[in-house]
Amino acid sequence: MIQRPFNVAVCIENLHSIETLRTFLGLLVNKAGTYGFQKIETGEIVYIGSTINLWTRLRNHLSGSSSNVVLQRGLTKHGLASYRFLVFEFITVEEQSSEILKSLLLTSEQLYLDSFKPRYNILLTAGSSLGFQHSEESRALMSASHDGKVHSQESRDKMGVSKKGQNNPAYGRTGTNNPMFGVRAPNAQEVYIYSKDNVLITSFSSQVAAAQWFKVHQSTVSRYIKSGKYFMNKYLITNS
Repeated sequence: MIQRPFNVAVCIENLHSIETLRTFLGLLVNKAGTYGFQKIETGEIVYIGSTINLWTRLRNHLSGSSSNVVLQRGLTKHGLASYRFLVFEFITVEEQSSEILKSLLLTSEQLYLDSFKPRYNILLTAGSSLGFQHSEESRALMSASHDGKVHSQESRDKMGVSKKGQNNPAYGRTGTNNPMFGVRAPNAQEVYIYSKDNVLITSFSSQVAAAQWFKVHQSTVSRYIKSGKYFMNKYLITNS
């Protein structure tokens, strides 16, 4: 599907070439803006995003670090040379306000998401999961994970509980009794849990919170985010 003509501020091909990428370092480093990935063969815009540092975000996508899982699968399957990296617009603010910059970035990103409806974006709402409709199973899982009740075996299987009862160091420590209740690390990233058919099950404010839900160590959550593999062959864990 070749989409309508549009203007871009920057267009980078040969994403597999380190020398090519280096020529754009000065243009992208520490620059905020809205960007996208385009399949060269079809002209389709497959992914849209926004960031306060275009160079760092591009490197993350190309290396598979803190990147959209669906985009990573496309890049791996078709190869970096099959895609262009586009900067639709640079975003700048005269005042040194991170909140103003974030607002402008999300507004710009939403405009391009609405225009192109890129299929690699799991959610089509810039920067959040607002408006996303959970399935009945998803709502049931979310309710069960927070109500502090004793779960049935079926519920534990669905939530991926690997440690049960008093063998679990967090056993009985729910709500305000949990030492991490209400605490969020300054560098914490939101974590989203999806089913195999890309239905959002739930989300968390940090990897620590997601790990507590699964009853695993934080390193396990981090490892599955980076690998893009399904946890317990049924849950997709991602930062986007």
